[in-house]
Amino acid sequence: LVCHPPMLRTALRSYAFLPVSRPTTFWRAFSTPAPGGKVPTALIQELRKRTSAGMMDCKKALEASNSDIDKAIEWLRGQGKAAVNKFSSRIAAEGVIAIAIRANRGVMLELNSETDFVSRGDSFRTLARHVANAALTDTSLSFPKNRIGEVPVDKVMNASVGDSKTVAQEIERVVSTLRENVKLRRVSGVEVATGSRIGSYVHGGDQGVGRMGAIVAVSSSTQGDEAKDKLASQLAAQVVGFGATYLSKEDVPKDVLDAHKGDAASLYSDVVLLEQSFTVADPDGGRSVRDVLGGENGVTVQSFSKFIVGEGIEKKEDDFVQQVMEKMK
Repeated sequence: LVCHPPMLRTALRSYAFLPVSRPTTFWRAFSTPAPGGKVPTALIQELRKRTSAGMMDCKKALEASNSDIDKAIEWLRGQGKAAVNKFSSRIAAEGVIAIAIRANRGVMLELNSETDFVSRGDSFRTLARHVANAALTDTSLSFPKNRIGEVPVDKVMNASVGDSKTVAQEIERVVSTLRENVKLRRVSGVEVATGSRIGSYVHGGDQGVGRMGAIVAVSSSTQGDEAKDKLASQLAAQVVGFGATYLSKEDVPKDVLDAHKGDAASLYSDVVLLEQSFTVADPDGGRSVRDVLGGENGVTVQSFSKFIVGEGIEKKEDDFVQQVMEKMK
C-alpha cells in the first residue's frame, strides 16, 4: 500500500461510511502505486518474465506507465525501436553464425554486432539461438527443397520467438539493452525429402553458435540415417576446415578457371569439395571426398553452404576512446 498518512486518514474516514457491500472499493483505489511511488518488485518480475528486459528497464517502464503492465510492454517496445533507429547506421561486422536442425529442416544464419565483446556475450548468443530456432520452427516460412538456398531475412524477422514476440521485436529489445547495432544479415535453409539428411558444423563456439559454420544436405538409398548423419557432419567440418567453395568441377565459374590456367588440378583440390582429400573422415588414407562417398558408402552430396562472420563487410577502424564515447551517448 503506497499512500501518504494524511491521504490514508481521509480515505479511512470516507471508507467508514461506505456500505458493507462495497469493501473492495477502497483496496482497488489504493492498490496501484501513486505517481512517483515505489513499483512493487513482483510487478517488475512479472514484466521481466513477459519481456526478458532488464530489471532496471522494467522498473523504468512501469514508472513511466503508472504500473500498467500492458502499457509498460508497449513502452519497452517503443524504446527498442528508438534504439534500433539510433544505432542502425553503425557498421556491424562482428557477430556469430547460428545453426539449427530438426528432422528434415535445417537453417543457418549470421547475426551481426558492432564489437567482438558483445558477440561473445551470453545474451547475444542466446538471441542467435532463439532466432535460428524461430526460423526453423515457423511453418509459414518456406525453405528451398533439397538444395540449400536463401531464406528472406524480412520473413524471418516476422517469425515468432514466443510470448507473442517476433524476431524483430526481440532484436529491438537486445539492442536497447546492449546499446549496439544488431543486425540479422543473412539466412540459408533447406527442407530435404525422405532418404536425405542434413549435417552441420560450427567452429569457434558451442551449442550451434560460432564464428564459422556450414550445413550439408546428403542423400543415400543404401545408408541408414545414423551413417548419413555422421558423413554429413564430417562433410560440414571439411567445408569449414579446408575452404571448400564449390561442390563439383562443373560449379567453378569460367573466370575463376581462366585465372588459374595451367593449374586447374591444384585449384580443384583446393576449393572443390568432391576433389579435396577427405581429411576429416579419412585422415590417413588420402582418398578424395568423391571416392569416400562413392565407394562403400553410396552417398550423394546434394548441396552445402558456408558462412564466415563478417565476410564481405567493410570494417570501419575506430579508436578505443571513440568507441567508449559512442557507448556513452
